[in-house]
Amino acid sequence: MNRLAIILLTIILGAVGMVIGASKNKRSAVNSKTIPAQQDAPDIIDGAKNPGMIPDRVAYALLLRLIANRQTEEEKGRIRAYIRQLGIGKPCCGQNPSLGTQETDIDALITLAEEFQQRVTVLDEMAKEIRDKNRLEQNAVTKEKFKNQLKKLQKQKERIIDETIALLPARLSESGMKKVRQHVKERVKLNAKLRLSSN
Repeated sequence: MNRLAIILLTIILGAVGMVIGASKNKRSAVNSKTIPAQQDAPDIIDGAKNPGMIPDRVAYALLLRLIANRQTEEEKGRIRAYIRQLGIGKPCCGQNPSLGTQETDIDALITLAEEFQQRVTVLDEMAKEIRDKNRLEQNAVTKEKFKNQLKKLQKQKERIIDETIALLPARLSESGMKKVRQHVKERVKLNAKLRLSSN
């Protein structure tokens, strides 16, 4: 009797297992058909797919904005730790920490980022004000005027970015500059997404 019960129980459990397995396979097949692959809009450049299409100007601006405007001691500590992850701030002379560190590179990069932020913030605020007015404007001539003003501000911002990038080699050590370039190329561009202008 016990033996018969064990055989029946084994058959029942086997049948239940087959039903559950078939049900899981059906669900995964259905899920794979019903969940479409996430795609970017056609006017978006994805740096993960096309890092070479992200301009240096955009990538450096992203990095500088990330570093700048840290207010609290905790924020300042975090950004210094982030910069150290680039390889900046490690002992500068092999493994002998008594010979100093590249803290000066960290300080220089933060200072330059702050200078950049101060210069572009003024333009950002002006652009926001113009965009806000443009949204409410109905007159086509005035809208075109606002559009031209935004283009001029964008050109000014691009000039500031270019000037800041040009200052980096003079402010950083050769090693620090190499690390920043490498980070921009291998990390910042890969994580950037850029919307193409609709103009």
